[in-house]
Amino acid sequence: MLVVLFVFFKNSIGGRVHDLRLYIGRPMIMEQTAAKILLKKFLENKCSAKELELVRELMQQPGTDQILHQIMLEQDGETWAKSLQEDQQSALVIAGLKQKVFNQIDNNTHLKEQAGSIKKLHFWRYAAIWAVLAIGIGSYYLISRDKETTNKQIALLERKNPFGQRSKIILPDGSEIYLGAGSKVTFPERFVGNTREISLEGEAFFEVKKDHSHPFIVHAGTIQTRVLGTSFKINAFKGEVLTVAVATGRVGVSQHQNGKAIPLAVLTPGHKVSWNSQTKSVIPGNVEVDNLKNWQQGKLVFDNVPLEQVTRELERWYNVSINFTDHKIATYRVNATFSSDESIDQVMKVLSIGGKFNYTTKNNKSFHVFKKK
Repeated sequence: MLVVLFVFFKNSIGGRVHDLRLYIGRPMIMEQTAAKILLKKFLENKCSAKELELVRELMQQPGTDQILHQIMLEQDGETWAKSLQEDQQSALVIAGLKQKVFNQIDNNTHLKEQAGSIKKLHFWRYAAIWAVLAIGIGSYYLISRDKETTNKQIALLERKNPFGQRSKIILPDGSEIYLGAGSKVTFPERFVGNTREISLEGEAFFEVKKDHSHPFIVHAGTIQTRVLGTSFKINAFKGEVLTVAVATGRVGVSQHQNGKAIPLAVLTPGHKVSWNSQTKSVIPGNVEVDNLKNWQQGKLVFDNVPLEQVTRELERWYNVSINFTDHKIATYRVNATFSSDESIDQVMKVLSIGGKFNYTTKNNKSFHVFKKK
């Protein structure tokens, strides 16, 4: 059965009233212009109870994120553009907007019509300002709430490890994150809506609780990793090749940019995929599951990687500085595993034997690597 609903809105020029027909079936299909007008009307607190229900359905349809993005740009393009400087933060802001929708609908379904005297709340402006703060300051943020409602604020939490420190984080759904040194993760204090979304910079191992109704999505730059319940590791340091490797379950990896999603790989245990953002290349490969679990347990694991990559990891792990006099040494390949209680001096001694190099150190904080004569 096809339902036809008239949505009335007022043009800001001349106060002229227009009508727009929205054709809704099951599932709902809405023309983009009509959807955009309805969302604007909602953000200005002008929706009737029936229209609020339409907004709820619209938020569950594909493409709504892009419409919200367009509204933000039209309302305050400069502020919103700043919030898009880091792609994963913009995704969390959109998630915040969606939560605002669900909260308001849940608290207003008893209303027949919103009073005409209610002031415009301009939620888009609060969300955009929040996004800029999230990028510039990090720490603890609140998504704006309506003055006319008693919605509980949804806090965005950030956990960041300095060099030399690792940590374990329990998410609201019971999923676990083993966060590496020099890494940070951002997540809401409670998951809402149809997905569980977080952002990552750096490296981490994830043990995700199964929930087939709420996919778990990790944003790392322009890469999204989507799972239902599994364990996997992501290495996503800025300036380095991004890698997703799977220990258990099934993982989907895709690249998102300019509103388009490009599938990169569907991974199963023992497989990985690497994404080079500079060359736009995708490199599939295999990985030892035991190596992933060893890293989760706090061990340093190097599986046929260049010494240069090894030293970057050591710098983060031990909070030290390592430099080379001869960069040919940096290309040496390393296969090694070190326990968490081994000192940087012990690790460097083992590497120097296998890599055929010497080094000098100052207080075990600064290392100078050179080729053996």
